[in-house]
Amino acid sequence: MNGRVALNKLFDRLRRTTTSHFYIPEVDGVRFIAIAIVTFYHINNFFLTKSPVKYDTVNSLLDIFLKNGFKGVQIFFVLSGFILALPFAKHFLASAKKPVLRKYYLRRLTRLEPPYFAALIIFFLLYLIKGEHTFSELWPGLILNFFYLHNVIPVAGFSMLGVLLWTLEIEVQFYLVAPLLAQVFRLGKQIRRPLLIILIFLIPFLNLYFKIGFIWLYNYLFYFLIGFLIADFYVSEPAPKIPFKLALAASGLAFVVLVFIDVDNFIGKSIFLTSLFLLVYLFLTDDLLKKILGNKIIAGIGGMCYSMYLTHTVVISGFGNATVFWSLTSSYAVNIILQILLLTLPILLITGIFYLIFEKPCMDKDWPIKLKNFIVKKFYAKNLTIKFMPNKKALVCGAGGFIGSHLVKKLKGEGFWVRGVDLKYPEFSQTAADEFVLGDLRDPAVCQKVLAADFDEVYQLAADMGGAGYIFTGEHDADVMHNSAQINLNMAHFAPKTGAKKIFYSSSACIYPRFNQQDPANPNCAEESAYPALPDSDYGWEKLFSERLYFANNRNYGLPVRVARFHNVFGPETAWTGGRDKAPAAICRKVAEAADGGVVEIWGDGKQTRSFLYIDDCLEGVRRFMDSDFGGPLNIGSEEMVSINGLTQMVIDFSGKKLTIKNIPGPEGVRGRNSDNKLIREKLGWAPSLSLREGMAKMYEWVAAQVEAAKKNKYEQAETVLAK
Repeated sequence: MNGRVALNKLFDRLRRTTTSHFYIPEVDGVRFIAIAIVTFYHINNFFLTKSPVKYDTVNSLLDIFLKNGFKGVQIFFVLSGFILALPFAKHFLASAKKPVLRKYYLRRLTRLEPPYFAALIIFFLLYLIKGEHTFSELWPGLILNFFYLHNVIPVAGFSMLGVLLWTLEIEVQFYLVAPLLAQVFRLGKQIRRPLLIILIFLIPFLNLYFKIGFIWLYNYLFYFLIGFLIADFYVSEPAPKIPFKLALAASGLAFVVLVFIDVDNFIGKSIFLTSLFLLVYLFLTDDLLKKILGNKIIAGIGGMCYSMYLTHTVVISGFGNATVFWSLTSSYAVNIILQILLLTLPILLITGIFYLIFEKPCMDKDWPIKLKNFIVKKFYAKNLTIKFMPNKKALVCGAGGFIGSHLVKKLKGEGFWVRGVDLKYPEFSQTAADEFVLGDLRDPAVCQKVLAADFDEVYQLAADMGGAGYIFTGEHDADVMHNSAQINLNMAHFAPKTGAKKIFYSSSACIYPRFNQQDPANPNCAEESAYPALPDSDYGWEKLFSERLYFANNRNYGLPVRVARFHNVFGPETAWTGGRDKAPAAICRKVAEAADGGVVEIWGDGKQTRSFLYIDDCLEGVRRFMDSDFGGPLNIGSEEMVSINGLTQMVIDFSGKKLTIKNIPGPEGVRGRNSDNKLIREKLGWAPSLSLREGMAKMYEWVAAQVEAAKKNKYEQAETVLAK
């Protein structure tokens, strides 16, 4: 079991992060197939070139298969067309958000160029160290490689990536024109599909008779357009329901055609292109094929395909010079399989290291901002003292709660003198506050008393709240509204009168109108969308009222306010049982308590979507917001949306158990909710950094420990009773 959990964690770490946070594992499964046959193709070429034995491979099916491995590149081209077309197809055909071209091109620069540049520089240095080429021979090629111009000016320098570079140059050319080509989705189905099909078959026909002197997108555009056609069907048509055996047979036949058919004439090319469309479309739409290709190992390796594509030929050359002399028999088939087995491990190992160092970090679209903030923070800590000011005082209301207790620790770490106030002490650890007041903030006298210290910063987190089982049943609405409103009426009234210099109020994403959150795939939670108001719960109405209360105090009494709308904050030391536990903790508890092979019950159909923010990111956002000149309201949440069933399956994977999800009737709130972080990036130059998987892994580990401790305690109590 431990080995299985470790393997799950490894492939969770390897799993790619997407900009939209809608991960399609079967796409990486198809990438796995493409990169595997390309890699085997290059191993075979190296072996036949370098082996001291000259093999006769005529009529060898294995040799034909391996020599046709370059067709994996064509699968990559189809997938690129599909991936780049998908957001445009969703916009024009399914009314999804319009892709922003500035973000589209910027994402290319921040996502794909850093690992590419890193590979170029590493290989440049390796070639220099090897000594077969001089600096003057290498640097012109390096410059051309940087700008993807080596095929346009092929005689100007040595290519760092050799035979691979032309494909990357074709990809860049397509990337530049893809948004223009995607306007085809504006056309009606009766026009755009025939148009795409005509172009897919016309362009290769033209290639036979109208040639140009260098490799260009013109030669390969039809592969990308196959991806466009697949995206069209993928978005606008239901997945075909065909028997698995038929889907398997059809995809198998298409793969055989892909590998073995002669494509040097128009008829052969037409059959080949039809098979290519069928193969990729079935892989992306058939439920059982998707399940196979979405396997963690297959998708995990496929997710590293870009890193593998950049590095595998160098690894083959480096290690192959030693292994090529190893042989078991005089058989070509036996020895090439031996070479593949010997070279696959170092390729995966070096690729994995390169991927984790250079590519995976760049999958976070906010990495430039985070890198800048990291550098500034380090510079801050070493050269300035503004972040550590022991003379500053802070009041944390709700300091016995989950977020409040963590906030006290953070403020203490920054040098604040902190007073905490709550009805109770923190449940899971001692408070870090310098002074902790047990008091009821619904009582005006308590509020006036705890505020009487000329606080530099006041954090109002106190509220009557809980998970869906507490908030959305309607059974606690009167108490929730009365208790929370009374606290905020007192705090807003006394804060300006007692000399508080600034106050933070924790509002909630529950204030957003329910009519903007009915589509689980495309909710609208931008800050300006709060009005016209129609929150989905009385809890949300109270939060919205209190926002206006604090802003009114700002206008009338000059009290500086910061109003943040939290989106499902989670992490260790939160309620995990008892009815007030929120979805991440409740799901972790259910999975931890379930026996292997059991069932996990989830309220609703499980297709409702949410985003969840890890506590560390929440606190960092709060502190940056408090230090800013912006008053809000401001979303503090993650944009990584997930279905509740998807979140449950994620936790099941962490557990290593085989569990079944059972959806049952129960409160589920709105159909979709996701933080819109455009404003927080604009105002704070920052966005949350920890992925949902990383945060939930920590969450599950903590909840599982609580469950085990509770079991042990219950057992010990039972033993004590029996002993008596």
